[in-house]
Amino acid sequence: MISAAVAAILHTLVPDHEIPLAMIGRANHWTLKRMVGVTLVAGILHISVSMGIGIVALLVSVSISQFIANSAQQISGFLLIAFGLVYALLS
Repeated sequence: MISAAVAAILHTLVPDHEIPLAMIGRANHWTLKRMVGVTLVAGILHISVSMGIGIVALLVSVSISQFIANSAQQISGFLLIAFGLVYALLS
């Protein structure tokens, strides 16, 4: 959680987020109030999409790990018997 918080703070400080909005606002002669509103909406959308992607990634990784665990449990018995038969035939 600490590394996620540090990454979020550093991500916020990178100027590539503010500069496009500032340039669009300046080109369109937006007021400060409109600029703050657009920035707030963009920030909320950015955070929401990032959280959604994170939740989807978490759910996918949990289901994949469960599938791998179940498959490994089923395959391991077969492999033990197969290796045992190969060793028995070779000796």
